[in-house]
Amino acid sequence: RPNAVDNWYYFIDANTGYILEKYNNTQTDGHAQGTATDLNGETQTVHSYQIGSWYYMIDGSRSIWQGGDLPGSPLGGLWTLRYQDGSLYYVYSNNANTWEPVEVSAHSNTGSVFQYFYDTFGRQAIDGDGSTIISVVNVTTSSGEPMDNAYWNGAYMAYGDGNTYFTPLAGALDVAAHEMTHGIVERTVGLEYKFQSGALNESFADIFGAMVDRDDWRMGENVVNTQYYPSGALRDLSDPNQGGTTYSDPGWQPAHWDEFLDWDITYDNGGVHYNSGIPNKACYLISESIGREKTEQIYYKILEAEYLNSQGTFVDMRLAAIQAVTEFVNEGLLGFVNSDIAAVSDAFDAVGIVGEEGSSAPEDSDPVQ
Repeated sequence: RPNAVDNWYYFIDANTGYILEKYNNTQTDGHAQGTATDLNGETQTVHSYQIGSWYYMIDGSRSIWQGGDLPGSPLGGLWTLRYQDGSLYYVYSNNANTWEPVEVSAHSNTGSVFQYFYDTFGRQAIDGDGSTIISVVNVTTSSGEPMDNAYWNGAYMAYGDGNTYFTPLAGALDVAAHEMTHGIVERTVGLEYKFQSGALNESFADIFGAMVDRDDWRMGENVVNTQYYPSGALRDLSDPNQGGTTYSDPGWQPAHWDEFLDWDITYDNGGVHYNSGIPNKACYLISESIGREKTEQIYYKILEAEYLNSQGTFVDMRLAAIQAVTEFVNEGLLGFVNSDIAAVSDAFDAVGIVGEEGSSAPEDSDPVQ
């Protein structure tokens, strides 16, 4: 009994003295809860998992928890890791209340985003089937410099510690929601990350970033360096231009189809981070007319029902939103009324996304024999 918790059983070879087997016989489910300070100086509840005398940053308190081979293969938990020298490592502590602020922020924000999608739409994690949600902090560039970015890479959400333009990106709830939404888009409509479909991918991520962190319509306002982003935010769904006049102005995005940037794929994958401002503004206008609660249901239904094809255009997005709200009205769900259909149509009209004919899904090639 090396401490107040552990109760180890050892099996010793009486002839050689070798340890044949050892295990901790303390019968506990391992779930632990503590408090620690995040990057914003706020106290957060930290859910961890105790194994022996160590606490690992694995949240097994959510509805998707299934256990698994711990600590290396949790099933259905929220798992936070750290990046160092090109490898991933456990985040662990000998005290349930002692964690680094960047770890606390990433872990608690992931919990908040998961809970939003579960409470609002009943979604069971990124894949909808209760898979483990992984966050990685302290991510660096290939040269080992602190990274001025956050991303979803198909397996986990990664957060750099900031360098020139940002402070540690794990400190922003809307950034966490943005990255997790990329994962959900990948697992649903699968919008290809280029041209208009890529801009829609970015737009969905921003929209749900603003729905989770719903005190405003700005993105990244808690982590930007205002010397480089004078507006105080990376993007703003309510005002995509953010006081600028062209793409060279920090934080500027087009707010109307007349400002659409017709770039080739070599620059920002065809403008995915810029042109998303146009559908972003449409979403904001919809919300101003019918409220956030109805608006978030429309946009989630577009994802869940997969109204868009993988190379969907802005016009496809307009038609999908109209289809979603029309189905809500016809089914008498969530308080939707006929005037909501007009509100959606008017919002897309206002940003110049017009038309009644969408694109066709790309055809599958014949299989190679």
